[in-house]
Amino acid sequence: MKNTIDQLSLTQLKFSQAGMNRDTATWLALEAKLPLEQQYACIEALALEPNPNEKVKRLIIARGFQQRQRQRILNR
Repeated sequence: MKNTIDQLSLTQLKFSQAGMNRDTATWLALEAKLPLEQQYACIEALALEPNPNEKVKRLIIARGFQQRQRQRILNR
């Protein structure tokens, strides 16, 4: 099964964005957190998307919002 950008976790999306934006410090920090197979999934997903940068940005915002919402529910 091919990985798509929609299937990536928030950490994988941030890793992908750091790579596209040449943000070496962030990329290296996230590289240490992600297993090699997850890093490969990021590359595969980016390769399949015609314009990955905009979609990654939108998904990071959406996933971050979802994560904050879940955290608020858990903290009640």
